[in-house]
Amino acid sequence: MLENLLNSISDNPAYLAVAIVLITMITFSVIKKLFKIVTLGITLFILYCAYLLFTNQPLPNMDEIKTQLENSEEKIGDVIEDSVLDPLKEKTETIKNNLDALK
Repeated sequence: MLENLLNSISDNPAYLAVAIVLITMITFSVIKKLFKIVTLGITLFILYCAYLLFTNQPLPNMDEIKTQLENSEEKIGDVIEDSVLDPLKEKTETIKNNLDALK
Protein backbone atom coordinates (compact mmCIF):
# COMPACT_ATOMS: atom_id res chain seq x y z
CA MET A 1 0.00 0.00 0.00
CA LEU A 2 2.76 2.42 0.93
CA GLU A 3 4.69 1.33 -2.12
CA ASN A 4 1.70 2.15 -4.34
CA LEU A 5 1.42 5.57 -2.74
CA LEU A 6 5.12 6.29 -3.28
CA ASN A 7 4.89 5.11 -6.88
CA SER A 8 1.87 7.32 -7.61
CA ILE A 9 3.61 10.33 -6.03
CA SER A 10 6.79 9.79 -8.02
CA ASP A 11 4.91 9.17 -11.28
CA ASN A 12 2.78 12.31 -11.16
CA PRO A 13 4.74 15.61 -11.12
CA ALA A 14 1.86 17.49 -9.48
CA TYR A 15 1.77 15.06 -6.54
CA LEU A 16 5.55 15.22 -6.32
CA ALA A 17 5.50 19.02 -6.11
CA VAL A 18 2.83 18.94 -3.38
CA ALA A 19 4.80 16.32 -1.43
CA ILE A 20 8.00 18.38 -1.65
CA VAL A 21 6.18 21.51 -0.47
CA LEU A 22 4.64 19.62 2.47
CA ILE A 23 7.98 18.09 3.47
CA THR A 24 9.62 21.51 3.27
CA MET A 25 6.92 23.10 5.43
CA ILE A 26 7.15 20.34 8.05
CA THR A 27 10.95 20.57 8.14
CA PHE A 28 10.83 24.35 8.47
CA SER A 29 8.32 24.18 11.34
CA VAL A 30 10.42 21.59 13.20
CA ILE A 31 13.56 23.70 12.83
CA LYS A 32 11.63 26.79 13.95
CA LYS A 33 10.39 25.04 17.10
CA LEU A 34 13.86 23.70 17.89
CA PHE A 35 15.27 27.21 17.49
CA LYS A 36 12.68 28.54 19.94
CA ILE A 37 13.52 25.81 22.46
CA VAL A 38 17.27 26.47 22.18
CA THR A 39 16.70 30.22 22.51
CA LEU A 40 14.57 29.66 25.62
CA GLY A 41 17.22 27.38 27.12
CA ILE A 42 20.01 29.90 26.53
CA THR A 43 17.88 32.71 27.98
CA LEU A 44 17.10 30.69 31.11
CA PHE A 45 20.78 29.79 31.51
CA ILE A 46 21.79 33.47 31.25
CA LEU A 47 19.12 34.43 33.80
CA TYR A 48 20.36 31.68 36.13
CA CYS A 49 23.95 32.90 35.84
CA ALA A 50 22.83 36.49 36.47
CA TYR A 51 20.91 35.33 39.57
CA LEU A 52 24.01 33.56 40.87
CA LEU A 53 26.15 36.64 40.29
CA PHE A 54 23.69 38.99 42.01
CA THR A 55 23.40 36.72 45.06
CA ASN A 56 27.22 36.26 45.24
CA GLN A 57 26.97 32.51 44.82
CA PRO A 58 29.71 30.68 42.93
CA LEU A 59 29.04 29.73 39.33
CA PRO A 60 29.02 25.96 38.74
CA ASN A 61 32.05 24.63 36.91
CA MET A 62 31.82 22.38 33.89
CA ASP A 63 32.80 19.22 35.80
CA GLU A 64 29.87 19.63 38.19
CA ILE A 65 27.47 20.23 35.32
CA LYS A 66 28.79 17.16 33.48
CA THR A 67 28.38 14.89 36.51
CA GLN A 68 24.89 16.24 37.17
CA LEU A 69 23.90 15.58 33.55
CA GLU A 70 25.31 12.06 33.68
CA ASN A 71 23.39 11.34 36.90
CA SER A 72 20.21 12.77 35.40
CA GLU A 73 20.70 10.69 32.27
CA GLU A 74 21.00 7.51 34.31
CA LYS A 75 17.91 8.36 36.37
CA ILE A 76 15.87 9.22 33.28
CA GLY A 77 16.96 5.97 31.62
CA ASP A 78 15.87 3.99 34.68
CA VAL A 79 12.51 5.78 34.83
CA ILE A 80 11.86 5.20 31.12
CA GLU A 81 12.76 1.55 31.45
CA ASP A 82 10.58 1.05 34.52
CA SER A 83 7.55 3.04 33.41
CA VAL A 84 7.54 2.51 29.63
CA LEU A 85 9.62 -0.43 28.45
CA ASP A 86 8.74 -2.98 31.13
CA PRO A 87 4.94 -2.50 30.83
CA LEU A 88 5.28 -2.56 27.05
CA LYS A 89 7.15 -5.87 27.21
CA GLU A 90 4.51 -7.29 29.54
CA LYS A 91 1.68 -6.20 27.25
CA THR A 92 3.38 -7.65 24.16
CA GLU A 93 3.85 -10.94 25.97
CA THR A 94 0.18 -10.90 26.98
CA ILE A 95 -0.88 -10.20 23.40
CA LYS A 96 1.36 -13.00 22.08
CA ASN A 97 -0.07 -15.41 24.64
CA ASN A 98 -3.63 -14.41 23.72
CA LEU A 99 -2.91 -14.87 20.01
CA ASP A 100 -1.34 -18.26 20.67
CA ALA A 101 -4.40 -19.25 22.69
CA LEU A 102 -6.68 -18.27 19.79
CA LYS A 103 -4.79 -20.54 17.38
